[in-house]
Amino acid sequence: MRDNTFSKKVFIKTVSDNLKNKYRKTIDDATQQELYQAVSEAVKDVIMDEWIATQRVMDKDDPKVVYYMSMEFLMGRALGNNLINLSAYKEVKEALAANEIRVEKLALESQVGDLTLELNEKNAQLEEKDSVIQEKNNQIEERTSQLLEKQEEIDNYTAQIKTYDVVLHVKPEKASQIHAQVINGEKCLVIPMRENENATINGVNTNL
Repeated sequence: MRDNTFSKKVFIKTVSDNLKNKYRKTIDDATQQELYQAVSEAVKDVIMDEWIATQRVMDKDDPKVVYYMSMEFLMGRALGNNLINLSAYKEVKEALAANEIRVEKLALESQVGDLTLELNEKNAQLEEKDSVIQEKNNQIEERTSQLLEKQEEIDNYTAQIKTYDVVLHVKPEKASQIHAQVINGEKCLVIPMRENENATINGVNTNL
C-alpha cells in the first residue's frame, strides 16, 4: 500500500473475501464490528509483507535495534494508526467510502466494543468478588449462630449450677467411691482420698 500500486478494487475484494470466509456475509450484510475485523485483516496482510521485508533487511545488515514498548487498549485506534504509518489512510478511506463505509466509524465502533468487553469483564470480576464476600458473610453468620448457641448452653449450665449448694467435679474413677454418710447427725458426702491424691475446693488447693 505504501507505493503507487495500491488498488482500491483489490483492497475491497480482500475485505469482501475476509467477510465471506470468516462470517459468510457480504459487505452489505456485515455488522460494523465484522467490517472492522475484515478491514483489519486486510491491513494486517499488508503489514505482514512489510514485516517480512524489514526482517530480511535486518538479517542481512544486522543493525543496532532500539525497542519501544507500548500498550494499546483501544484497538480501534490501532487500525487508524497503522493506516497512517503505511501512508495508506487516504486510499483506504476512499475505497471504503465508495462502498458507503466510513473508516472513522469502524474505529469508533471497535473502541466501543473494546470498552464494552472490558466493562463486562470488570462486572464479572465484581460479581465474583461479591459472591466471595457473600459466602464469607454466610460463614460468619453461621459461626456467630454457633457461638450464640454455645453461649446459651453455658448460660443454662451456669444457671443450673447456681441452684445447687455443692457442686463436685471429680475424675470418673472417683465418682463411684463417693457415698453419703451421716456424721454427728448431719448428712455428709464422703470422698475417700489416698495419700498421693490432692483436692481443690473453689479453686483453692487443699491439703487433707
